[in-house]
Amino acid sequence: MEALGDAGQPRCPPPRRLAAPEPGWVESTDVVVVGSGIAGLTVALNLRESGLHVTVVTKVNIADGSTRWAQGGIAPVLDPIEAPSHPHNVARATFREIRGVPQPAPAPRFSGTPLPEPAPPEHAGERATHVLEEWGLSHDEVAGLVDADVLV
Repeated sequence: MEALGDAGQPRCPPPRRLAAPEPGWVESTDVVVVGSGIAGLTVALNLRESGLHVTVVTKVNIADGSTRWAQGGIAPVLDPIEAPSHPHNVARATFREIRGVPQPAPAPRFSGTPLPEPAPPEHAGERATHVLEEWGLSHDEVAGLVDADVLV
């Protein structure tokens, strides 16, 4: 079965290779974009829509870019301020708010077991006396360190 275009005509497959002039050619252009991956073509299209003459320089074939090798596809990088409110992250509960500050949530587990809320970070020295006693110092030794202002 043959795919038909908008006018009912057989749809032509996209070109695998662009025709390039012989070596030594001269091209007048506003912008040269190197690479026909998703980044290069996106930039080229946006610049063209703004009225600039754009020339795309690529490898031999149009599809020779590295975009198809990107693991998991193409993912935009979001600003740390906008990431927690992005619809994709909201739908997946990617961030949790702890003490009024958005924090990345723990990675999901395959079991589907709900994860506990992460604890807020401890203040510096908050558990110092407890840790020193766990390491073998007596209660009196730890109290002496506190009295001598060695431990805050």
